[in-house]
Amino acid sequence: MSLIIKSLQGKPLNAKLGQTFAISSASQDEVTSVLVVLKLSDGSIGYGECAPMRPFTSHTQEGNLQAVAGIAAWLVGQGATKPLLLSRGLKERLPGNAPCRAAVEMALLDALCRHWKLPMYHYFGGNSDRLKTDYTISVGTVAQARTDTQAILKRGIDEIKVKIGKEAGLDFERLLAINKEAPAAGLILDANQAYTAKQSLKLLKDLKAKGITPVLFEQPVPKEDWDGLAEITRGSPDVPVCADESVQNPEDAAKMVKAGAARAINVKLMKSGLFDAREIAVIAKAAGLQLMIGGMVETRLSMTVAAHLAAGLGGFRFVDLDTPYFFAKDPMKGKGLLPHGVYDLAQIAAGTGVVPA
Repeated sequence: MSLIIKSLQGKPLNAKLGQTFAISSASQDEVTSVLVVLKLSDGSIGYGECAPMRPFTSHTQEGNLQAVAGIAAWLVGQGATKPLLLSRGLKERLPGNAPCRAAVEMALLDALCRHWKLPMYHYFGGNSDRLKTDYTISVGTVAQARTDTQAILKRGIDEIKVKIGKEAGLDFERLLAINKEAPAAGLILDANQAYTAKQSLKLLKDLKAKGITPVLFEQPVPKEDWDGLAEITRGSPDVPVCADESVQNPEDAAKMVKAGAARAINVKLMKSGLFDAREIAVIAKAAGLQLMIGGMVETRLSMTVAAHLAAGLGGFRFVDLDTPYFFAKDPMKGKGLLPHGVYDLAQIAAGTGVVPA
């Protein structure tokens, strides 16, 4: 008996954050996302999350709910056991909407893995079953950076991602304060496109003079400024430059490898969709680039899917899957994510291990 997609629904997923998430160009106090629910003919149910973040996308919750309803008319009734083939169909029908495509792909693969009684990381190769995330400090004051660092250390997390880009002098002082509180912690800088190549190299030089060498510098310049990325890469042999917004799809990843403009790529489901994210990772690994798994402001549902992808494939040096900790009340429940930043996927019997609360 063939396994058929029985139904596909989109539902509003609204949740408040317990802390403001602020980057150089935007801030967020709540999420207005979409929960995707897919049911197979045997009764297996899978869940996906569509969580775009402004200003990186113009998609709205209402628009994404309509997109899911539209795609259901095509998807329902189709055979479920060829997810890559269905993914190609989704790309044709949802051009420019990777978050919505990612959510449908997640829900389909979750349902299939529950049907197969297979933890999702096994589907992606089963390389490992454990990851440890960093924790992000939002753009803010020096005092906030100090307080946030102390809280992160109490949580037991030893790699800190710092959002920068509002003002270079303030960024430098914040980084000094963070390093003073946590001198042994690895520091990841993320400018979200707000710096120039000249500003980036000056910041790295000034930090080095204070004995601070970040472990990564993520997307320092605008996404189209590949020459700027390359200039920083050449000028900072001790600090790998990571392309985030510059790499949206596998084609971008291949171009980045050829250009040699960065030494790492941040893989995000909301940028690329689930299966294209895997392709980006494969391209980067084959070329010897370092890998980061990251996301937007997402619940433990899509963040755990990202953890399954990264653990299953292996080779991800940097893990940035911390936003489930930011919610005032967790809208999801399930196994996998522990309080001290560890994703322990060995606890999961089938699928993602996460369901709506």
